[in-house]
Amino acid sequence: MNSPPLKYGLLAGMVYFCCMAVAHYFGIKQPLLFVYYDTPFYAYQDKIISFAVVSYIALFYSAAQHRAVVPLQMHWHPCLTKDSPPRPTGYKLG
Repeated sequence: MNSPPLKYGLLAGMVYFCCMAVAHYFGIKQPLLFVYYDTPFYAYQDKIISFAVVSYIALFYSAAQHRAVVPLQMHWHPCLTKDSPPRPTGYKLG
């Protein structure tokens, strides 16, 4: 069982991502819910983002319910772990 501050913090993150998914699905341009809210976009891009955010919602919810998931939630991205290979840099486009 998680401590109450951790549990409620993770649930608050889940609520934030729910709001983000709804905003992207319906095209509601709010600065906190869109990273680049003032750029032109295609509707299909926002639909894809709204469905991709569901994985964040599930991860935050499961971490709030089960303490064993918290380390996975905190280091979910392979580029953020200490054992991950270095990211390539210096791409040439031409």
